[in-house]
Amino acid sequence: MINHFKKKYPVINGTFSRIDRVIVWTALIFMSVQPLVFRIINIKFISPDITNYSAVDTGIRTDTFTELKMILLYTITGLLLLMFVYKLLFRSGWFNLTVFDAILCILCVFLILSVFMSETRSIALYGMLQMRIGALSCICYCLMFFIGFHVMSGYKKAGLLFIPLYIIGGVNALTSFLNFFGYNVVNSPIIKFILGVPVNSVATTAAEFSSTFGNVNYLSGFGGAMFAVFFSRLLLILGNNVPDKDGEARLLFGIRTESLTIAGCFFMTVASFSMIIVSVSASGFLTFVVMFVVITGVALMNRITKKMLLALASVIVICVAMFFIYAGHNTQVYSRTIGRGAALFGLTTANDIGDGAKYRAAPMTLATNRLSTLTTERLNANVSGNSGVTVEFPDIPEPGVTLGTGRVYIWKETLKLIAERPLFGYGMDTLTYNFPQFDLQKIANLEHYSVVVTKPHNVYLSYAYGAGIPALLAFLALNVAGLATLGKYITGRKKRGELLNPTSMCFMAGWAAYLIQALVNDDHIATTHVWWAFFGIALGMARSETEVDRAKENTPEKF
Repeated sequence: MINHFKKKYPVINGTFSRIDRVIVWTALIFMSVQPLVFRIINIKFISPDITNYSAVDTGIRTDTFTELKMILLYTITGLLLLMFVYKLLFRSGWFNLTVFDAILCILCVFLILSVFMSETRSIALYGMLQMRIGALSCICYCLMFFIGFHVMSGYKKAGLLFIPLYIIGGVNALTSFLNFFGYNVVNSPIIKFILGVPVNSVATTAAEFSSTFGNVNYLSGFGGAMFAVFFSRLLLILGNNVPDKDGEARLLFGIRTESLTIAGCFFMTVASFSMIIVSVSASGFLTFVVMFVVITGVALMNRITKKMLLALASVIVICVAMFFIYAGHNTQVYSRTIGRGAALFGLTTANDIGDGAKYRAAPMTLATNRLSTLTTERLNANVSGNSGVTVEFPDIPEPGVTLGTGRVYIWKETLKLIAERPLFGYGMDTLTYNFPQFDLQKIANLEHYSVVVTKPHNVYLSYAYGAGIPALLAFLALNVAGLATLGKYITGRKKRGELLNPTSMCFMAGWAAYLIQALVNDDHIATTHVWWAFFGIALGMARSETEVDRAKENTPEKF
């Protein structure tokens, strides 16, 4: 058994067996299909009864976008793991134990311990209804990284690894575009059939279908990360003038020209930007701005060609034109992206809650304050004659929304909870039952008392809250180790005057974008495993090529 974990070289450039191909294609099909699965189903959900908000309390609940995705995630990642173990035991397989594997093990250990230490173990294991980011889902993400690093990174037809993004991005770009411009996709016979509702039924005006993710924040974050992948791929292909030997156009359609691959990257870059702005969510727009500046700067410092400059100018012109067209259709496109950025720096007086929400909330506050005053007067009248005791009610704050649509308030309260249980946390996805839902200041930060906080809106805080600070440190260590590996790879390639692996660089750009949007977003069961797999693929490719380069130079391994 020791031979299975013995260090051998090279890692990837040996034979790629049939079982490896089965693993790769199973993973690719899973990554392409799972994010698109949705259907209306009823679920028996058991949880603590702490509020009058039925969506998080015990009972028969309806789910559309997460339950089936969760089942597929558990099933297919388990199947991939079994195939990998089969390869090791019966097909003379082997793999290198690396620092990444050690970090993943540590992270998984704390995720498991957090379940046992949680007061709501079933929710800590599976996650909240309509989110399902429990410990088991997070372990599946680690397994997808593992499979991507040790198996998928060795697949020579690298262009096919982009298939999931074409499928997921294409479908959601179309549905979000149609929904934004007034076409209710729910009334489509195909969507009705998938949802499981009668084809002759008519959706109400409140029913809408903007994406297969079920939430515009997830659509926005995914769009920002997908933009980074295809925009960097576009500039790399045009900047390096590298023949598209393994491009998706040649592999799928047998077309030997790179023009179709370039056109595909250009279209998906624009489609990604469309997803960002139609979601009217700042998370994806922030990611887009940062990654556009970084990728453009790196590309221009690397190598400049006329084709690359033409593509860059075309992307800028089309994206600017789209922004003005979309903003003309819905003013929130501006107010929730550039408008919020301007307000942050004091350039405008934009208010997060908007005029309509502000004036809707004001009468409610006045009525509540008046009721409080009348109740206080009556109580004082009843008790003052007997005991001289007066009863004072606290002043109810005015409604408002703090920075980041209340995220800063949520982060502060979440940090207080983390400080109370720093080692093992409370269990993943259990914030609903530990957050101070009846805090008097909630209306001043989240506009209404009725808002139930269910997530921290920050991936890093979710690990620290759910599985403890050690889990967060393991997640950060994984990224630091990945950055170190990537740095060695880039430095070595530059020193030898060789080109970088475009697939590895594109997937790393996508992972960097995921980490940026993770500052203001939560993980989502539809897409997070895709980015973890791409992160593993990118590092596996970089590490393998670094080892091969060192083997050529006859230098000792230092990993």
